[in-house]
Amino acid sequence: MKKITLLFTLMISINLCVGQVIDVHLHSYTDDIYHGGHPHPAGNIPSPPTAEAHLDRTIELMDSLNIDYAVISNSIKANEKWMEADDRFIPGYGANTEMIPVDEFEELIKNGKIKVFGEIGSSYEGVTLANPIYKPYLEICNKYGLPVMYHTGPPNPGSKSKAKRVFKGDPALIEDVIATYPDLKICLQHAGASFWENAVLLMAYYPNVYADLGVLLWVSPLTQEMAVDFLKRCKKYGILKKVMFGSDQMVWPESIKISINYLNSLDFLTEEEKRMILYENARKFLGLMD
Repeated sequence: MKKITLLFTLMISINLCVGQVIDVHLHSYTDDIYHGGHPHPAGNIPSPPTAEAHLDRTIELMDSLNIDYAVISNSIKANEKWMEADDRFIPGYGANTEMIPVDEFEELIKNGKIKVFGEIGSSYEGVTLANPIYKPYLEICNKYGLPVMYHTGPPNPGSKSKAKRVFKGDPALIEDVIATYPDLKICLQHAGASFWENAVLLMAYYPNVYADLGVLLWVSPLTQEMAVDFLKRCKKYGILKKVMFGSDQMVWPESIKISINYLNSLDFLTEEEKRMILYENARKFLGLMD
């Protein structure tokens, strides 16, 4: 445990980041839903004591790490608070199975208050994106060209949900959704994690499927090993252009820096490939091209 703590301490203190960054996987908070104030057990990563302090630290890190944009997800209220604080935040509507009414969802898209659907954490409720409850929302996303961000891999083991299921996080289970909406851009968050090989296969086969790296870059040596295996396979198959940087900082904003540093430390990736992952691929996925 001491070696792991030392590794993360070094990665926090040494900034290897160069160039522009887009983080497609952040979470916004208000006081009523913030659950921070305690360090992450992996490397003793600190967590700000309040939602306000968490927001302030996130913005400080965005400034120092050259983060041009960041996709945030949680409640509409939390997103609005963060967007008022900094115009680099892109609002994503986070949900599991309890969602706002479909007509309200569409109206918020029209008003620019939802620009991404997700993070969708259906596996926390024991279902997948293929469940019929998501169909009307996906139809609207398809209509407006709204990207979808879908949690893949096992749910957070710290979740208290009794409905959560590890294997519902396998991205292969949503192939019917992917095939039904060929023009709908879908991001497999956490790159499939334990199911990364299926994520690679879907990305290679379907033009509309992308992935973000999420917690793989920072949460443990095991997930970092998954990230390396995933990235090497994507490079081999020529699909690195569909991989995006996302930190999934949760209540530990320092993980953003750790993630960028770890990605930049991977010597099998060229500088051009790192720039694609950290910036260029997300610009295309989110429609931020000039």
